[in-house]
Amino acid sequence: MHDIRKIDVMEGIMDENDAIAEHIKDHMGSHGVLVVNEMGAPGAGKTTVIKNIVKCLKTVKPYVIEGDIESDIDTQDLNSLGIETYQINTFGACHLDAPMVDHMIDHMGIAGHHGHHHDEESHGAEVENDHLINHQHAHVHDHAAEHLHEHEHDEAHAAVREPSILFIENVGNLVCPAEFSIGEHVKMLVSTVTEGSDKPYKYPLAFEKADLIILNKVDLIPYLDFDEERFMRGIRALNKEVPVFKVSGRNGEGFEEIAAWLEEKAAAL
Repeated sequence: MHDIRKIDVMEGIMDENDAIAEHIKDHMGSHGVLVVNEMGAPGAGKTTVIKNIVKCLKTVKPYVIEGDIESDIDTQDLNSLGIETYQINTFGACHLDAPMVDHMIDHMGIAGHHGHHHDEESHGAEVENDHLINHQHAHVHDHAAEHLHEHEHDEAHAAVREPSILFIENVGNLVCPAEFSIGEHVKMLVSTVTEGSDKPYKYPLAFEKADLIILNKVDLIPYLDFDEERFMRGIRALNKEVPVFKVSGRNGEGFEEIAAWLEEKAAAL
């Protein structure tokens, strides 16, 4: 009986998460904002990938939400480069979920978003002094407050009037982020040659669900025992059509093609 109750609760959480995720996806898409859920293990170079893609974007405005268990190191870094970036800290949770993202997008005011009308009390959610605490004790911090406070309230929450991409860097993890939709149009998976060629075999769900796979740090292949053929066989056994781009976050090679691919997706919304 206990096990049945646990399954029922989990199904309820997943159902509500999926409903909120669908709301985010539909609303952002209708306003020309492509939502990209960036997944990858710690150290894969997820933030560096975003930096390099943003440098190559020609037709869209970038926004970033950084998801971490602790700290705002990457958010400060991206904001220092002029990339409008906001922080979600989960304080233990191994992934972002749709309610966290929904609240943050509402806080950002992007695309005139005003949040999904879900029952916040069921999640123990409350907003105080620009900090959100949700059911997983995640804190949403405003690291672009100066941007919002430069405008009147109605201007801060005005709809985006230009094609945009919202990059959401998920918590570093190859397991849990693949299980939860957060309103994305594109799941972008960053893998790296330093992780080894066996990752598609060990973490199949992330590779199976990816809409775009980036193999980072390819400049290090001459110094590593990385079997690229084996890596690609593993991917194609799970995901026959997904595009795979080989890049170097260090020297910036290969990112123009990714930026063009994403801009094409954004234009098709």
